[in-house]
Amino acid sequence: MPTNLSCSLRGGVRTCWSALPPPSSPLSFVSATQRVHRTARGSARAAAFSCGDTVRDLPVNLLKQGTEWNSRPRTRKDSRGLHRLCGAYCRWQHAETCRASLINLTWSQPRSTSLQGRVSGEHLATQLWQGESTRHVRQPRYAATSLAASAETTASVSLKVKSIMVYDHVVLTEEEKELFRILLETKEYFGLSTTLRAAGGWVRDKLIGRNSDDVDIALDDMLGKDFAEKVNEYLALKGEEVHSVGVIQTNPEQSKHLETARVRVRGTWIDLVNLRSEAYAENSRIPTMAFGTPAQDAYRRDLTINSMFYNINENCIEDLTEKGMEDLRAGVIRTPLPPLETFLDDPLRVLRAVRFSARFQFELDPTLVEAASGDEVRVALRDKVSKERVGTEIDAMLKSQDPVEAMRHLLRMRIFNVAFPVPKDSNLPEGQPYGPVCVAVMRGVEAILKELPTDYFTPEERRMCLLAGLLLPLRTVQVKAKKKLIPISSHIVREELKMRTKDAELVVALHNAAAEFATLAGELQMLRSGDSNGDAAGSAVPPSPGETGKGGYPAHLCVLTGGLVKQLKENWRLALPLAAAMDIPCVGSLCQERCALVANASDKESGLGEEETLRRRALCLELEGMVEGMGLARAWEMKWLLDGKTVMTELGMKGGPKLGQIMDAQTRWQFQHPDATADDCRKWLTAFAADQQ
Repeated sequence: MPTNLSCSLRGGVRTCWSALPPPSSPLSFVSATQRVHRTARGSARAAAFSCGDTVRDLPVNLLKQGTEWNSRPRTRKDSRGLHRLCGAYCRWQHAETCRASLINLTWSQPRSTSLQGRVSGEHLATQLWQGESTRHVRQPRYAATSLAASAETTASVSLKVKSIMVYDHVVLTEEEKELFRILLETKEYFGLSTTLRAAGGWVRDKLIGRNSDDVDIALDDMLGKDFAEKVNEYLALKGEEVHSVGVIQTNPEQSKHLETARVRVRGTWIDLVNLRSEAYAENSRIPTMAFGTPAQDAYRRDLTINSMFYNINENCIEDLTEKGMEDLRAGVIRTPLPPLETFLDDPLRVLRAVRFSARFQFELDPTLVEAASGDEVRVALRDKVSKERVGTEIDAMLKSQDPVEAMRHLLRMRIFNVAFPVPKDSNLPEGQPYGPVCVAVMRGVEAILKELPTDYFTPEERRMCLLAGLLLPLRTVQVKAKKKLIPISSHIVREELKMRTKDAELVVALHNAAAEFATLAGELQMLRSGDSNGDAAGSAVPPSPGETGKGGYPAHLCVLTGGLVKQLKENWRLALPLAAAMDIPCVGSLCQERCALVANASDKESGLGEEETLRRRALCLELEGMVEGMGLARAWEMKWLLDGKTVMTELGMKGGPKLGQIMDAQTRWQFQHPDATADDCRKWLTAFAADQQ
């Protein structure tokens, strides 16, 4: 068995080791890795290794990460980082046990390792073996059934070169079994002839071993609303809780061709629709809807991987296009019908194809890309699809495994400007390209995020950081709205993508704060360059001859930093990767030549090379250390040591504009002295009042 079981961060560690428990005693590894730094790229990244490395080199790679453990004070984050690295090493030990056990399995033939975070077939065989053996390791969290015999497991699971396993049958959870039992009992009780089929994404997710609460039921001879009412009637006869039926009406103008009924059964929401076929009248783009066969409905769906049914009556998978399972195994995104026909039926499917490609890291079929790049599809996407639906798809892309690749697909298909349009009444010259620059900057921000510890940001914070990074080159562009100028980034997020108002406000605030933090970083570098003897006290910067704040930082930097943190509150760290990315050459230029350079330049030429990324990561962490060193990491929680009433009593004055000026001065003073007491503030107030006289 070869030892070059190489895998990348996104595929290998997350897919192969996540379900493995640690061994009984990791203490030996703890004692051997006391020099591991807390920022050694987090748990998964520290455990990851690049293509070409061997599995047996993992301990060496772990020990290579961050040799600064003994060169800095310990913190609780240090301990958590070391604990995660210990767990990664322990899981590696169990993975080795799995490898050894695979030698005797005839179905674990080595497979070649592909790029983009895919895992080799042999690693996937290791994962399957974990599902069989419960004596040494627990089953993956997605295994919803006990696999009694290895022969049965081998027959029911198929290996693939991609990082996703594909089962050839659906394994139901207890909740799903109960749900489907009620639906079948309803059918039998009322003597209905309908065949119940679970459809779409639920089937896809179950086949790749993922649970899904998005249950769509397709009916072959009755409307969803009618069957939902029968379900409620049956539950009421049994004395069970009944919920009202919601109906989403058709809207052909917005490519919503099916009436959908929604009802809650035993705590699970399900959507019910009828199988459909379509016919178009001459000179009309609105189809005439009719009940269709399962095959007709399958071919009318968006993608082959979403076109499969689970026949609840017969307990079997129906792949009526004969492409669904094949494309799921191969990792290909394609349409059941010719892509142009599919996209004109519902132009939103272009964005859905991109989203699923980014979510599963699948390849887009070339004919799909060609069809999506045409003017007809682009115009239909702009005119027929609501902005809310576009925004929902863009939001899902930002949360996917590869959001940058999703944006690149939009550029290749020439629909980036449809998803992120800039109005003609903005101060951006009409026709000036901006998409390539935006995606390049987003790529630079994502590269910084990948170098940070994995728990540095939550998924929601990462989404906002990437969205702000994507729009960062447009931060100086403005558009007229209600007779005033507003940032174009706010307009795009709120009006074009129909996201939350607070998302639009946060993006604008992050852009402004990023520029301020970049200025702070420049001043820090100048302060260091003027320090010839170093700082014996260990401060981040040498003491200034003028007024200083906590940590020896100049007072004006403390005031500026405190204001930024107070404005952004708990989101202030999101501005740090953006500040670090401000030096990417294309951030400040949207000219035609710059966009062409970004599109064709190498990583090094465009300022996105590995060396630059590591430098920006260091800057990001340095800025965080500065804020913490100033004691301002939670500046928005600071309250006045002396409230307005106390200040008026101390100074014997009345309220008015002067009181406001004094309170502002107190805020600035507290930013410089975050650990001060009320008595300290009284002394400052007395001196401040004397200076003002």
